[in-house]
Amino acid sequence: MKIFTKEIMDELNAIARYFHMWSLLGWYDIKQRYRRSMIGPFWITISTGIMVGSIGMMFSTIFKSSVSEFLPYFAIGQIIWLLLSAQLTDACTMFVQSQSIIKQVSLPLSVHVLRKLWYNIILFLHNFLIIIIVLVIAGNGFSWEYLLISSS
Repeated sequence: MKIFTKEIMDELNAIARYFHMWSLLGWYDIKQRYRRSMIGPFWITISTGIMVGSIGMMFSTIFKSSVSEFLPYFAIGQIIWLLLSAQLTDACTMFVQSQSIIKQVSLPLSVHVLRKLWYNIILFLHNFLIIIIVLVIAGNGFSWEYLLISSS
């Protein structure tokens, strides 16, 4: 029984062969979006941090929970949700946005998918600083329970 068909192996080879292309295009997208900003993509990190802090404190009051218990769960959930929703949103338009490159250069379509994935991972890593700050401020340290959706 073959696990990998020829098409899958071709795509995996294309991903490795065009690594420089899709990673460079992802970085270029970040630079292009924030070229006129002094602090670049950290604007999103700052606004996300303010949102996580304010909503986290408000909900911890509403749910009568301590901020140090509630905020790490909320921050991690919100940051991961932002990554997933951004990737799903970009997945709907990535080929339309890349149509000029698709028409001009013969590249596997997976290059454009990985370009957007890399772009969103870079933004996620910027926002990951919020999680580190929340865990340091809350003083609880990291626990694998923070990655659970619900606990009994």
